[in-house]
Amino acid sequence: MPESIRTIRISFECDTYPVYFPRFVYVVHCPDGPGLDTPFVVDYSGVYFRREGLGGNYIAGASPEEGEEPDTSNLEVDHQFFEDKVWPSLASRVPAFEKLKVGF
Repeated sequence: MPESIRTIRISFECDTYPVYFPRFVYVVHCPDGPGLDTPFVVDYSGVYFRREGLGGNYIAGASPEEGEEPDTSNLEVDHQFFEDKVWPSLASRVPAFEKLKVGF
């Protein structure tokens, strides 16, 4: 049992723990994107974005469809998922996002 669980005295009836799956979350840069008062936006497709600070950066992403779950042993950024699934929804929602760049 992890030390943090013992420290806060959480008890479980079994010795299984949840396994968290990687999600598709990206930092994108678009200086001409929506302004500072832009709320957290979730598209009907499940793609979301929110502004991150003052420098024209945004956090954007989507949860994968069932069967598209990424391999948990590979933690590399999946740029193809962004190009195929996230970017088209962002660009249709906010025309300025047609020119955005993914940050690293």
